[in-house]
Amino acid sequence: MNKISTLFAAAIIALNSFSQTAPVPTTWDCNGTPPDGWVQLQTGTAGNLFYTSSDLYTSAPSAVRLDNTGEYVLIKIDDEPGLFSYNIKGSATQPNFNGTVKSQWSINGTTWVDLRTITTLPVLQANPFLSIVDTPSAQARFLRIIFTQKQSGYNVAVDDITVAVPVAGAKQEIVAAFLNKKATTGSTIWFKSVVNTASNLKVKLYNLGSDSTLTVGATTITGSAAADYLFVSGPSTIAPKDSGEIQFTFTPSIAGTRKAVLSITNNDADENPYLINLNGVGGDYATEPTANPTSINFSAVKSYSIKVGVKGNASDGYVVLRKEGTVVGDAPVDGTTYDVGTGIGSSKVFYVGKDTSFTVRETHAGLTYHFAVFPYNGVDQYINYKINSPLAASRVSGAALSGNYYSTIDTANPNFPTALGTLINNHTQVFYSNYKPTIIDNFYTRDTTGLLKVVNCEYSGQFITFTPPFDFTPLNMSREHATASSWMPTFGTTAHSDRFAYSDLHNLRLANQNDVNAPRSNYPFDEIVNQTGSFLLAKFGTDANSKKVFEPRDDIKGDIARGIMYMLTAYNLLPNKINGGQALSDAWSLDSMQMPPVFPNPIGEQLSTRQKQAILRKWNQQDPPSAFERARNEFVQDQQNNRNPFVDHPEWACYIDFNTMRYVVNGCNGTVGIGEIENNIDVLAYPNPAHEKLNVSIISDKSYTGTIEIADMTGKIVLSKSTTINTGENWLEISLNDFVSGNYILTASGNGTVKKKVQVIR
Repeated sequence: MNKISTLFAAAIIALNSFSQTAPVPTTWDCNGTPPDGWVQLQTGTAGNLFYTSSDLYTSAPSAVRLDNTGEYVLIKIDDEPGLFSYNIKGSATQPNFNGTVKSQWSINGTTWVDLRTITTLPVLQANPFLSIVDTPSAQARFLRIIFTQKQSGYNVAVDDITVAVPVAGAKQEIVAAFLNKKATTGSTIWFKSVVNTASNLKVKLYNLGSDSTLTVGATTITGSAAADYLFVSGPSTIAPKDSGEIQFTFTPSIAGTRKAVLSITNNDADENPYLINLNGVGGDYATEPTANPTSINFSAVKSYSIKVGVKGNASDGYVVLRKEGTVVGDAPVDGTTYDVGTGIGSSKVFYVGKDTSFTVRETHAGLTYHFAVFPYNGVDQYINYKINSPLAASRVSGAALSGNYYSTIDTANPNFPTALGTLINNHTQVFYSNYKPTIIDNFYTRDTTGLLKVVNCEYSGQFITFTPPFDFTPLNMSREHATASSWMPTFGTTAHSDRFAYSDLHNLRLANQNDVNAPRSNYPFDEIVNQTGSFLLAKFGTDANSKKVFEPRDDIKGDIARGIMYMLTAYNLLPNKINGGQALSDAWSLDSMQMPPVFPNPIGEQLSTRQKQAILRKWNQQDPPSAFERARNEFVQDQQNNRNPFVDHPEWACYIDFNTMRYVVNGCNGTVGIGEIENNIDVLAYPNPAHEKLNVSIISDKSYTGTIEIADMTGKIVLSKSTTINTGENWLEISLNDFVSGNYILTASGNGTVKKKVQVIR
């Protein structure tokens, strides 16, 4: 390796973390959060940022999705670019792409010059991406790929974007480094010295040219604190592929930041003079800001996010701390930089930078959040905060109110279950594959220290910390169907996973896959009596009747109950839609939701275990909607355009018998299934239709002597028997040898009365 290559290899590294430019070379695989200096503009539906289908990316797991006019990927670079390369493909069901995409460069990010105009792209799964290499101007400091004209039905996927280092040519090419860090023209370098004490400093100059000599002329130091600097020496020429040093001294006359500009005259035509901003510090820290920002305001207030605006900031940037419920009493420490998500005392950092506005997530419905803004000057170990009397304000998050959403619903109307179902059934589908970019990235994910993120397994409470982007498999996470997929009437059909019910966000929960979701399988929710296993706060085992069940942590029990109630109401005898296909209208009720005879359910068990209505009602009452659940309900409404009515009105669960999906008169003061709420009993008769025998399951909250009667449709009693009913689940087997084909009414009484319609086929 030649001398210049060895020297310069160490010099090309990223600028400090406060930089908003990307160092050349820079690349992004189009997955997760873009790197520093990269911007992904989304103008359409939230969540549609990426393509994750294997035919729409060149490197797993995703590609950028451009699906509206004006959407783009932009890179702000810190130096002259080399080749600009990317992979691009159209997304459509038609063979010929229709639309316009451009690659462009700019000096200032305002005025753009076209590099390439693309009107023809490969589409369809069988066609590979088009690999493109553009050559931007050496003056370019902004590059972008922009969808300039969208045509209906056609989108664009872009993947693996790279800006390379310029190839060294024959002509002289200047570049500088300070303390082995690349210092592009116009960049700023920081250093310090004791007040009134001289420090000797060096800037390394490189000539990347292969044939021509770099001539260095006058080197000057100007600016407000130029008197604190003294130029000592520098090279007059630098041979091709060689280097030289500029030496100067810094003797700060006072404490704080002492600014000047190092100007290097040279014969590199596009970088003459070569300018480096000198930010020397007298003492340990930069000059403390003299004033706080003037105001803080809040807009776009939701239960799950708040947009915060800060005005009048005259410093290098500011740090925002937030605390729930009480005033922020903590403050940052000079010489320490903080990442978003870092805790300071009992407060948390929610923003670092100098933007005029930013969005705060991690908010829940109707809670008071206090903010404090601390301006700073300097970077890294030189950073200096103004901590006295910070700008402070508080804001109550949105209450997740339903507004007039339920204006047409009347609980006194016997058609209440159908009317409510019709209302919430009318919604927009968020595809199952978009669960991550929609609700994980924008609702569940929280910032934590070290630029990491954290989510929770909802069932067990487990904390999962990760380096973005989120990925299901390495994190052992899954999208869990609380109303199990196998309970759904369309289970087993070809298009089952494409239907609205399968991907409904009100039903999907974020859960640990191997330790929680897999053992839960499709077993019903209930309270464990005989525990056989656990993972943190999630339990596995059997109920009082030795039936396999799953019990989540207490804080999520009501959420699960209301989610299942929502699914039954939203889809019972109402359209379960599919894009481009026929909607199905099936019966959804707890009576019909039995575990199917598929792995891992043993034969016999699938018909003996189902989700009990009683436990859902109990959990709905014991664990009322929390601020988190209400915020989640509003977030899902903003994605799907519908709400879970049992989060807004938990009492409405009393007006529906979820075993039959029929109306209950008088709500919580009435009865469900003729006595099921008051007496907490549940009756199941199966198989239905029945042939040789009928199995009857009676679940009761007390022991009593009960009566089972079966009458034909004329009211004639065909069978009557007394039986002892114990607390828990009871089993009876009734022979049908003396029955003729037809419809019958089974009545279970003794602790209230429950009636079931049974069909016998002989």
